[in-house]
Amino acid sequence: MIRKERAEPGFRFSSIEQITLSASTLLSTSLLKVLFSALHDFYPAGMGLGGLWILYVNLLQKKSHFQDNLMEKQLTFDYLQQQQSITVMRRRVCDLPAEERPLYRLHHVGSGGLATTELLALILGTAEAPGLAQSLLDRFGSLHQLARISKAQLMKVHGIGESQAGRLVAVLELSRRLQTPAEERPQVTSPAVCANLLLPRLSHLDQEEIHVILLDTRNRLLSIEAVYRGSLNTSMIRMGELFRPAIERPAAAIVLAHNHPSGDPSPSPEDIKVTRQAVEAGKLLDVEVIDHLIIGSGVYTSLKERSLGFD
Repeated sequence: MIRKERAEPGFRFSSIEQITLSASTLLSTSLLKVLFSALHDFYPAGMGLGGLWILYVNLLQKKSHFQDNLMEKQLTFDYLQQQQSITVMRRRVCDLPAEERPLYRLHHVGSGGLATTELLALILGTAEAPGLAQSLLDRFGSLHQLARISKAQLMKVHGIGESQAGRLVAVLELSRRLQTPAEERPQVTSPAVCANLLLPRLSHLDQEEIHVILLDTRNRLLSIEAVYRGSLNTSMIRMGELFRPAIERPAAAIVLAHNHPSGDPSPSPEDIKVTRQAVEAGKLLDVEVIDHLIIGSGVYTSLKERSLGFD
């Protein structure tokens, strides 16, 4: 016969599952109270302490499982808080005094005066770049180790996105290429060498252009610059414009060259006059004028070889 007495107020249940779930969240000192209330609703009086003990053990097991899950979640939360605090602790550009920021120091002391972390911060270019640069060196050990890391591995570091990883990989690749021997620059030893450099540039043009070959102290090629477009006329050409690239580079010597759209490289009186003026200006500027070439259709004329304008 099922007892009809009412359970203690506040502890009425509709199923055994509800009893178990509710009790698993309570302290052990409340478990007996819950059990007595449940037995009033569901169990015959004859079951006595046996049924009470079985249900009590079951509830204790569920309570232990609940506490284990709670502990695991707490540990996970603590770990996330720790990771977040690490991220927040990274030095940001705005946290630094103006005179200690990498870009400011680059302008005032030059790249050679910057620490490796400062150079990395400039490459990364983010708000957290100073702290992030230090994190990279701490994680990979040194700049040499960092140079061996792939883009995908860099992107696994918190705060490194695709853009930052791409810039790092590109800069480190450039540093590797700088360690390889430089390509040997051609040395100008004759008018033919100059002509080989200039024929592809000037022989096909339908308007006159003046180009200047810039040379170092060993007559090795520095660059070829276009300085003027139009008919070669002493009244129109300023010597300062002809020598500007040589002064800015600076270059030790130059070779003047211009084309004749007609295809005939024969020098005109104006060509000789311009050559003479250029040689005199070069002496004043300490920039030697080695030659002046006239480029035609697949052919050329050296005014130096013909002693025209080189008195």
